[in-house]
Parts: sequence; structure tokens; C-alpha cells
Amino acid sequence: MVDLLPFGKRVRFYRERRGLRQWQLGELLNRSEDWVYRVESGRIPVNNVTMLADLADALRVPVEDLRGRPKPLGVRDDHAASVPAIRAALTQSRLLAGALYDDRGPLRLERLAVEVDKAWNLYQSSEYARLAALLPALLADARTATRVHDRGDGGHRALRLFARTCHVAAILLRKLGETNLAWVAADQGEIAASESGDPSTVVALRRGVAHV
Repeated sequence: MVDLLPFGKRVRFYRERRGLRQWQLGELLNRSEDWVYRVESGRIPVNNVTMLADLADALRVPVEDLRGRPKPLGVRDDHAASVPAIRAALTQSRLLAGALYDDRGPLRLERLAVEVDKAWNLYQSSEYARLAALLPALLADARTATRVHDRGDGGHRALRLFARTCHVAAILLRKLGETNLAWVAADQGEIAASESGDPSTVVALRRGVAHV
């Protein structure tokens, strides 16, 4: 419901939730009490990225919450329906994801690597609808690969590919505002990266966890 409030009223809500008076919030930001009053009453906007980040930090909320969640990308790009499928792939729920995992043959690691690179290229090109449609099956394929290749060089490579798949899933979900699900993806990816023993993959996934 807070997301539906105008920006100034969101600031007031989070300030009062933290138990701060207007002058106290102003002091935290090196601003006057009158400045806080004008922000909360909608008389001045906060468009500066640095100030927005400082305000969110002072109120102890994510910037996304302070700004209000944008309309989900899926409303515009017709891929909101992909999020439940991604969730099902991450949770491995037989009830929700049976079609993704049942009787699924493993991809060759070379082919899987091509698909993972394709996912990253889609993200870099901002083709989020295509990426969201691709991810459920890719997550299932990557997870299946870690079960088929469970030792040796093949096992390490499968873990790296699964970690990279989780990483791209996490940053897409974060962009969609699905923060809790993004955390699940980032956490699973970091575990796989650590098990892979590859330093660059570990660093990338820990960066992903920090962003989420």
C-alpha cells in the first residue's frame, strides 16, 4: 500500500516508522527541517540520485521502496507470467515445476554454456521479455547438469554454469522488483560458485548477493 502513496508521503511514512522528527531527519541529511517538510508535502522533488540514496539510507529502506515500486516490467512487456515459472524452477517444487524437471534430459555442457551466454547477452541488450521466457528452462537444465556431472572437471564446470544462471536470474528479478526471489537465486548461485572452487565465479556471485 505504501507504494501507492506519493513520494513525499512515502518519506513521511518511513520517517515516522523510524521514529524521527522532521528536524532529526534533516540533521542526518545536513538539510533543514523546512527542506524535509517541503519534500514530504510534495513541494520539491528529490531527483538527485545521491540525495535519493542518502535519504533512503537515513530512513533505512531500499531506494526501490522509497521511490515506490515501478509498474512491473511484465505489465508493459508481457512477461510477468514468467516470474512464477522462474520461482518454480528455483524452488524445485514438484507441484509447480514438475513439467520443468520430469523426464528432462541433460544438455551437453558445451550447449549449456552457449545458452548461459545467450541469457547474459539478452540481459545486456535489455531484452528482458525474452530472457524471462528463457530462464525457467535454463535454470532447470543448469541444475540438472550439476546432478549429472557431480565430480571432476565436468562437475566444477556444471556448478559454474549453474552459478552464472542463478546470477543472471537474480539481477533480472531484482530489476523486476522481485527482491525476495532474487535473493533465493543469488544465494543458490553463491553456494554453487563456492562449491565450484573458481575464484572469478565466487567474486561475481558475491557481488550479485551484495547488489540484491
